[in-house]
Amino acid sequence: MTFGGAVGAGTALGTLNLTTTNSAGLVLTNTANRFSTLTASAGNGGINIANANALTVTAASSSNGTIQISTETGNLTVTGAVATGNNSATAITMMAGRSANRVGSPG
Repeated sequence: MTFGGAVGAGTALGTLNLTTTNSAGLVLTNTANRFSTLTASAGNGGINIANANALTVTAASSSNGTIQISTETGNLTVTGAVATGNNSATAITMMAGRSANRVGSPG
């Protein structure tokens, strides 16, 4: 799927293959999303993806934006390249089990 940017408020399921060609980027941060596999290319925009369970990232790229991918629970498996032209300290942030890593979380 190629389009001019994505911002999602609802939940999404299954395999996600997204490409955008402008600076809007890809923002799908509902923590109830249930993707199994992610392939994303954001042109000049950033990528910000949250997922409820385990997620396999086959590729994620952006020319200049930051890349943030996380799971609330479950593993985050990377099987392909994750790359951006952004050289900031937070250019690529990936976190598995984010809910378990929050300050004050039990366990």
